[in-house]
This record gives sequence, C-alpha cells and structure tokens, in this order.
Amino acid sequence: MRITTVETFVLGERQVLVRIGTDEGPVGWGDASLEHRPGAIVAAVRELSGQLLGADPLPVTAHWQRLTRGGFYRGGGVLSSAVAGLDMALWDIRGRFFDAPVHVLLGGPCRDRVRLYTHAWGAPEHTGNPDRARALVRSGYTLV
Repeated sequence: MRITTVETFVLGERQVLVRIGTDEGPVGWGDASLEHRPGAIVAAVRELSGQLLGADPLPVTAHWQRLTRGGFYRGGGVLSSAVAGLDMALWDIRGRFFDAPVHVLLGGPCRDRVRLYTHAWGAPEHTGNPDRARALVRSGYTLV
C-alpha cells in the first residue's frame, strides 16, 4: 500500500482537516487546526506531503520522526499542527487497515471515563456568562 494523495480542507478560521489517500483504498483523516492560521497550515501540509507521497503509510512512528526531526529547524506551532494532522490521518489509515480502533493499536484504553471542559461564553470583554455557567454545572459539567 502506498500514499497517493494528501489533501487539506479549510473549514474556517479555526479548522483544517487533512485527508491522506492510498492506492489500496483506505483513507485517513486528521485535524491540523491552528486557530486563525489556516493558510499557514495548508502550506506546511503541502510542504511536508512530499515526504509522504509514494510511501507506505503503516510505519506511522517512522513518518512522525522524519517529519518532526528530519530538518534543521524543528517547528513551532504551524509545523507541529501540520504534523499532528498528518499523524492522525496516518493512524486512521493504520486503524482501518488492521480493522481496529487506534486506541487498541496503541495498547488499549487507559481509563473508562474522561472529565470534560466546556466554555460559558460571555459578551465581548467578559470571561463568561454566569447564567450559562450555572446551567452547565446543573447539567453535569465540573470544568467550566
């Protein structure tokens, strides 16, 4: 199996998705978002994709090592976000190839529940809406 395509999809100022396609059918999706920098992320993914096209997608960690440590300059927010999206997409392909969820490929679950955070959006120049915060706590959130 070989990587044939690397595409980006800008969904707004806050989200960029990456899609990696293969010659045998499996595709993988990843999130390469960096708020308010979609153009920079798209350019970084395009630049990095040259190291992936034609390669076997399954040795995910080897790709991550090359993408993050293969150059003289090692990144920052833009490069890290681009690599994260590519890495997620590669793990997605690996999971589809082995017909297993990624958490199983990585060694299995390590917890049976996760504490969630949400935001109590407020008016401009305010840190949050107290009424919304109270409603969120009543609905079960413990991190607001």
